[in-house]
Amino acid sequence: MELMIGEKLRKLRRDRDMTQEMLASAFGVSPQAISKWECGDGYPDITLLPMIANYFKVTIDELMGNDEIGQREDISVFWNTYHKIRDRVERVEYILSYTRKYPKEYKIAQELTQAITELPKEKWEEYLPILRENAEKIVSECTIQWIREYAIRDMCLICPEEELDRWERMCAALYDSYRGEVIEKRLAKQGRKEEAILQHAINNFELVCHFLVRHNHDHFDWERMRSWSKKQMKFLEFLGGGDEIPEIWRGRYARCVLDISWSLFNSGEEDEGYAWLERAFDLYEQWCAIPDGTPLDTGDPELFGGIKGIHGMYDAHAWDIVLPDGIYQYFHVAHAYMLFEKTDIYHMMVHWKGMENIRKEERFQPYIARAKALAEIE
Repeated sequence: MELMIGEKLRKLRRDRDMTQEMLASAFGVSPQAISKWECGDGYPDITLLPMIANYFKVTIDELMGNDEIGQREDISVFWNTYHKIRDRVERVEYILSYTRKYPKEYKIAQELTQAITELPKEKWEEYLPILRENAEKIVSECTIQWIREYAIRDMCLICPEEELDRWERMCAALYDSYRGEVIEKRLAKQGRKEEAILQHAINNFELVCHFLVRHNHDHFDWERMRSWSKKQMKFLEFLGGGDEIPEIWRGRYARCVLDISWSLFNSGEEDEGYAWLERAFDLYEQWCAIPDGTPLDTGDPELFGGIKGIHGMYDAHAWDIVLPDGIYQYFHVAHAYMLFEKTDIYHMMVHWKGMENIRKEERFQPYIARAKALAEIE
């Protein structure tokens, strides 16, 4: 078993501003023995442990680090277990038990705030005091920015209307606090005009990516979903000047067509649904024919500065963009424009909700086979 006695002894000694010589004198051993213990090259004789523990007013378990070892192992069990709990209330209670055991483990505290927001709405009032207390603790004590931001976001999601203004004020006040915008302003302020213009184009690209993959909370309101998908298609057509969809956006365009077919099937408009599905397959096959790793045009150079995106989810550069000088740069939302993966259309055929009756139709079977072939599923 791992022993942390050397590490603990060094900390206890330094906390009291003691030298190794002073500690050696107190315990009747040589300074070399203290040095070996602290370096992990040896351990004190077992008969000395009670004396050392009493001297520093700690337990023998604390001196040996057993408490920290047990905590590490216990927290490891937590991370391997909590996400497997399917019942949402049970999951919240499980996380809550760990926040009480380890009040300084702020990552676990953040999991609690998120888990409470995922509870059924009728449970929000019951758990709101716990969420509030937990979020207040994170904001006042935690120094990790992303944990603080998530706690604030979670409070904004379900807090009462009278609290919303307070929590909103803790969020970034303006969009220009976003990192890319700050970099762009910094470059401009320093007179680095060309770099600022390029950063402006990258920021535009990121905003468009974010817009295109924002969650559509009108799922299962089929008419609204259809309307949203058609608006996205018009936007993508606009990016190409109305003539042709720029290469990098064609996968997203195909996904919009697929979503429209899904909404039509679920609205009982089967003939039109099949027409849109056929169109989706045509677009999808064109998109999947592009080799992974291919740099693709983004569209209007005034908007995107001539940067290119990389096609595919599996190429080594799939999370990059290519700058006009040919340099690859990591881009953390690059997946936004390639969201249409090889398995997407197959998942619709066999898994998407509301398609159960359509899947049984003879007319639908060739599309399942076609999707299976595209997804390269045996």
